[in-house]
Amino acid sequence: MLNKKDLKDIYNFSERELLKIIKTSGDKIKKYSNKNPNEVKKTIMGGGLGAGLATLLGYTGSIGIVGYGLGIGVPVALLAAVGGAVVGNRMGIGKDLENLIKKEESKASKRHNSKSNNFRFSGKENHNKELINAFKNATDTLCIRSAFISKFVVNERFEQLLTDTLSRSVNVYIETGYKFSKTPQPEKIQTKEAIDRLRKIEAKFHGKKGFGKLYVGRTPIHMKEISVDSRYFLSGSNNWLSNKSFQNKESSLRIIDQAITKEIRDEAIISVRSNQIIPKIL
Repeated sequence: MLNKKDLKDIYNFSERELLKIIKTSGDKIKKYSNKNPNEVKKTIMGGGLGAGLATLLGYTGSIGIVGYGLGIGVPVALLAAVGGAVVGNRMGIGKDLENLIKKEESKASKRHNSKSNNFRFSGKENHNKELINAFKNATDTLCIRSAFISKFVVNERFEQLLTDTLSRSVNVYIETGYKFSKTPQPEKIQTKEAIDRLRKIEAKFHGKKGFGKLYVGRTPIHMKEISVDSRYFLSGSNNWLSNKSFQNKESSLRIIDQAITKEIRDEAIISVRSNQIIPKIL
């Protein structure tokens, strides 16, 4: 850790000049922090990266201010004088992090759009795309497992996708039912309306020859999986049947592996039939 003597020796500052830099830069940081609280929150803070010290080390890019709450160290003050930029700009690492995240998500999106068999994807657009593809790609069996279900996803568009899939003689198995606690929770209206829509769809095709069958099961699960025939499966953090807004970041994997896909498919079918609510078992 650099002290005042080190800085004086390295940068040939007088004691008076150094104290002036410290005071001026400290005032700038405090002023910037008061005006831009959200940006300051995005900077890297905490004692884990150093005991209240922000380091420049000849680095001319963005810099994280660590241990800000522990006091402003001399190197932070030095940043304004030697780094050649105002402290506020140097505290813009939050923007750099956002750009970095976007860059990485762009890479994932490119992999998703490539012809690679197995890939990771993220974001609302890619998850919606894969859900639609799952309905369209299924030729005999489609299994969807989602902890939650909502009318905001099980809507008219979902109904059309499901209807088209059943019309191709594809059997569809849907499982949901996250359990919050030991105490039963009242069913949310958006959950009830989604289940009611599925019940009406099943009734429309029930017993008709040449069409697939729809089965819906409810049991405590936290899985977020889709299996398409025994060809490939999707698995990740996204609740396929309830996540409409994607307020949180979500990512999933698309894997082509017949053995694992068959295992996921068979497990889902057994679980749905064992906890079946649609069609109602008399």
